[in-house]
Amino acid sequence: MCALLALSSFAFTPSNSALGGPNPIMTPSIVVDASSSNVSITGTHCDFLNSTGSTFAATLVFCPINATSPSTISYTFNGTGVDIFGSASSNTSFNYTLDGSSGQQVAVNAAQAGSSLWSIADLPEGNHTLALIPTSGNLTLDYFLSTPSNDTILDGVDLLYDDTDESMEYHGTWPFFVPPSTVVGTPLNTTLHETRTKGDGIFFRFVGSHIAIYGALNQKAGNLSTMFDVDREEPQTLQIFDGTQEVKEDQWEFNHLLFEQDVDPGEHVLTLVVEEVTGDQAFYLDYIVTRGINITMLESPQSDFSQKFPEPTASSYIGIMMVGAMALAIIACLIKSKLTSRQIQRRAGKGLLPPMKV
Repeated sequence: MCALLALSSFAFTPSNSALGGPNPIMTPSIVVDASSSNVSITGTHCDFLNSTGSTFAATLVFCPINATSPSTISYTFNGTGVDIFGSASSNTSFNYTLDGSSGQQVAVNAAQAGSSLWSIADLPEGNHTLALIPTSGNLTLDYFLSTPSNDTILDGVDLLYDDTDESMEYHGTWPFFVPPSTVVGTPLNTTLHETRTKGDGIFFRFVGSHIAIYGALNQKAGNLSTMFDVDREEPQTLQIFDGTQEVKEDQWEFNHLLFEQDVDPGEHVLTLVVEEVTGDQAFYLDYIVTRGINITMLESPQSDFSQKFPEPTASSYIGIMMVGAMALAIIACLIKSKLTSRQIQRRAGKGLLPPMKV
């Protein structure tokens, strides 16, 4: 029993290929909030709004139509494409120009919060300026995602890795999950990774100075807590639901910031482990955002980390929380073994042991 106790440990089961999901995305995108200083807005008819749910960075830019003095939203990026996320009322349209070209009109179907409104791809590498002029309906902008090229400077920019990115190292059971179409809002690219199993985890290697993890919350019954740790230094437990929440199964919140941490510029490993999941609860991962530094590259740093960060196992993280109990159990086994040895010696000395058969 003591030997079995000393050797017992948790082990993550690699599960990087989820069932029934889209093909993995291998290149991060540069994410820029629509309300940031990187986006230029001329005119007085766009309002900056604070939002508490299903928006990136909890902000929005709302641009109603004003025929006499329309607003212009401009975003300059380096790369080969850009995607605009937000929401729109029915019959929304806007004109756009790219790098000073003649304007073209785009009609946008009614879209709920977090939707991809419009995108353009296959642009030549280099700097581009996109300008939007709303012409009908109500356009609400949340954030821009641009596709960097090998020449794009990544120092100081925020890089977004979707849950489908191959740099995510899933361990355990993590199927793809698409929320019901009836809920308000949508996750990035409409997909999440879901787990309902205690001990399942994710490893994510990155080169940067900041990391943030975003997920989705569904207000169902049950408890949910998760451990986050960078470089195996200071594990932090987040109690997401404690069982006292009001049950509203149709209520979802997307783009929810679960964890963020500033780190020294360099190479790092994030560890996420589901510590508790009960009732109808589940943990949902949407995407991870890191801040690049001067040595950040587009390709995954996994192979470069093999020397500094050997492939971890769940016992490295879940086990660390049990090390006290395990140590006490092992010590108890040793003490018991030693006492048993002494008892045998005493019985032998007193002639209490049965004679050996020859």
